[in-house]
Amino acid sequence: MALAASLLLFVLGAGSPCRAQETPAADSRDISAQIKALQDQNQSLTQRVQSLEGKMNTPSAATPVSGGDESGQAGLHDTFTPMENGNEYFSDESRHLTFSDDSGNAVFKIGGYIFADLDLFFQPNSSYLLNDAGKASQKEFNGFLARKAHLDFAGYFDKLVGMSIGIESDKSTAVSWGIFHAYVYVKADKGLVFTAGKFSNILSLEGIQPSSDLPFMEPSMVADLVPNKDIGAMVSGEAGHLFDYALEVSNGEQDNESSATGPVKTTQNGKALTGRVFLTPFKKSGDDGLEGLGFGIAASLDNEVAGDTAIWAANQTSLGGNAFLVYNGAVPQGDFYHWDPQFYYYNGPFGLMGEMVQSIQRVGTAGSPSIQITNTAWLLEGNWVFGGKASYEGALVDEPLDLSQGKWGAVELVARIHQFYADVDSFTVGFPYALNSPLATGAQEATGFGIGVNWWFNEHFKTMADFEKTTFGGGNQTILPEQVFFMRAAFIL
Repeated sequence: MALAASLLLFVLGAGSPCRAQETPAADSRDISAQIKALQDQNQSLTQRVQSLEGKMNTPSAATPVSGGDESGQAGLHDTFTPMENGNEYFSDESRHLTFSDDSGNAVFKIGGYIFADLDLFFQPNSSYLLNDAGKASQKEFNGFLARKAHLDFAGYFDKLVGMSIGIESDKSTAVSWGIFHAYVYVKADKGLVFTAGKFSNILSLEGIQPSSDLPFMEPSMVADLVPNKDIGAMVSGEAGHLFDYALEVSNGEQDNESSATGPVKTTQNGKALTGRVFLTPFKKSGDDGLEGLGFGIAASLDNEVAGDTAIWAANQTSLGGNAFLVYNGAVPQGDFYHWDPQFYYYNGPFGLMGEMVQSIQRVGTAGSPSIQITNTAWLLEGNWVFGGKASYEGALVDEPLDLSQGKWGAVELVARIHQFYADVDSFTVGFPYALNSPLATGAQEATGFGIGVNWWFNEHFKTMADFEKTTFGGGNQTILPEQVFFMRAAFIL
């Protein structure tokens, strides 16, 4: 349009007396020069418009960007993301909304999840050792529950240093929030990351799996025999996609416990040492059948536990959370060990994960000989995803739910078997503890069989339905089988 208007003005100007005095050759040169100038001007304006459009499509520092996994997020200008590999060590949850400045050097992330549950028990709570006053009947125990609310705030600066704080309220009866995790890290290299603060103990493969991505609504009974969160320092990293490692020094916690402000040791200041090596030798091999295979081992040692006020907390079933074994009258008297071989395998829609952990500790009372107790738990868990792929961090949906387009998201079928087995010496009658009573009360063995179905609308919302039966044997108390059916709606930011 600007070119046409200029030509029209030129033609009108050519009819003036002044222009009539110019020669035909001069007129031709002037026309060509003006056309060339107008073309250059038009090209310059086109480039400026394209540049402005590009800036409008680029997220600014205040523009939230929905992130998937940590391996790469839009709007970060291809910056190096700290949790790209081996992220299970210090990435407590797997999805965030991300804010970035124009350079991508300063990044802030907000994550979280909310679980709303329906719990149905087929036996009264009074059938187990964990009895809540006023909830001794099936009718009073069943019902709806706001299971958990979690918020996660994280960020990193200059591709090198970062932090994460997680706060959580557990169950609808909780009236206050607690610090779920709080740590800082320095990533000198992919193979060398320093972390300090409160974070997940690295011992268990299931224990470091994001809780919002667990195939079942609650972790297995392996969780009864590993520490949960602890306060300490860690060095971790990965080497050429072949393996990753972690070495942790922490205050030291008993099994299935989380450190609050310090070690639960009244008289000693010893620390726990935990190490883990996990191999993924075929990760970049190009072999579809082996790329998703990983295996490793973890172990821990805490050799100053004589000041602990109590040994293990009550051992509980997975979904139901009912205590089937309680220790009485003895405290730690020596070394405390764990070891945990573990593996996973993911190939397209199929996934399989397993581990076994042994918790070994010497216990006793003042004036009595100590005894070494070895408790064992193991897990084997499989899943198959229709409309997506199985992975360690939950199902990967091919096409998010959109009923208008005939898209149904992904459906994940899950099954597991897991078992807890207590040391037989825990039930030796007449053992010289607590006035010649047995060291423990309850069942020696608990075996859980579970099946479930998860409907993933997209990576941010899923519904879950789990059925699990747990049977008990041995020990010194008869406990009825636990049968539970749970449902959940989970929103994951």
